[in-house]
Amino acid sequence: TRAYDTKVVLTFVLYLIAWLPGVVANLVYLSAARRDERLTGVSPPGKGCLVAMLWLFVILPALVGLIIAAGIGIQACISAYKKAETATRLERQRLERQLQANELLSLAQHARWGGNYDQALQLYEKLVRNHPDSRQAAYAEQAIVAIKSSFAYRQQKLEQQRKEIQELLAKGTSAEKAQKYDSALAFYRQVIVRYPQSPYVQQAREAIARVSTVKKRAIARVS
Repeated sequence: TRAYDTKVVLTFVLYLIAWLPGVVANLVYLSAARRDERLTGVSPPGKGCLVAMLWLFVILPALVGLIIAAGIGIQACISAYKKAETATRLERQRLERQLQANELLSLAQHARWGGNYDQALQLYEKLVRNHPDSRQAAYAEQAIVAIKSSFAYRQQKLEQQRKEIQELLAKGTSAEKAQKYDSALAFYRQVIVRYPQSPYVQQAREAIARVSTVKKRAIARVS
């Protein structure tokens, strides 16, 4: 039976010098050792070392490489999944914001063309505040300027102020008739404080003077 001790040493040296020649020598000599073993029925000396070197220099490194590659592949898949999930979530959020902006714009447009300028302004301003970077916000900013500079809006605001002033004056008159002078004075003073440029200010001042006089007389009578 041939001994393979010398071939084991040669194979080991080849592994140290260059890996590929060592693999070739290892496979050739191991194949010859197995053939001798089949012919003689006895394992030749050195065969075990050849098997051990094949595992040490070829099989184990290959297994380790496969494990590392598998780990890297799994990590890459996890990373790709997380990126895709993040991208999907961001896209979903973008679409939701776009739908919200479109809804606000639609409501504001409906209010504007229906002549409800205050509600339209509130909706446009909410759109700009909540979605400042959207194209709908740019349109809303232009709409706000247009509404505030329109004659119809100014007329509507004047009419709204007129109704509020008349309501305060009516409450003051009711309180005055009920001899609730302090309440009447409070309503009349609100007209002056809240609407100092209104033509009704003079009427409110006259009412304050009248109620103050009546109040003094009432106090005098009680005294």
